[in-house]
Amino acid sequence: LTVEDFRAAFVAASEGEETVEVEIRGVEFEEEHAEIDWGTPRELLASTLDPPDVIMDIAKGESKWARAKEVSEHLLDQLNFRSGDQIAVVGLGHGAFIGLHVVRALVTHAGRGAVPVGFWAVHAPTVMPLEATKDGAGLLADCPVHYLVGEASQTGSPWRWEVQTLGPFSTEVFKKAEQLPGHVVSQIRSRFLQS
Repeated sequence: LTVEDFRAAFVAASEGEETVEVEIRGVEFEEEHAEIDWGTPRELLASTLDPPDVIMDIAKGESKWARAKEVSEHLLDQLNFRSGDQIAVVGLGHGAFIGLHVVRALVTHAGRGAVPVGFWAVHAPTVMPLEATKDGAGLLADCPVHYLVGEASQTGSPWRWEVQTLGPFSTEVFKKAEQLPGHVVSQIRSRFLQS
């Protein structure tokens, strides 16, 4: 899935509906960021979990948490948010791990006053480094978190995503990847219409 799929879904969802001014932006990863090996299941877990479901520190002293924060800072520098902008963040696969850092930055005002109205973690990893939860629950404040996973996925419990927010948390299963942008866009549209 690409940002173009989400743009097309927004256009389709907007036909004949109440107008919502939305700009859908994608971000560009540096080559070094695109080559990061986020980790794969240990041999013992390999038959149980999909590789995209796992982020592990492989080498001693390596911190995937720190790397994801570094990548998110690079991505935030590409996006020119203004104070009061309402932002919906969609992270796909390992990109949801980076998206978590983006939303945390928005909540802590490193996003320069932009407000996260929701975070959609799509087929996001459920096996993550300890740092994902060691600072306690609710670091995304009341930002709604939506965890979506394909019906054929072999994934663990999304509890690490649920504890990120003190706001609403939902889990959904989708059948076909091509239906996902339309589903997510309809949820985002309803969030913007409510605000």
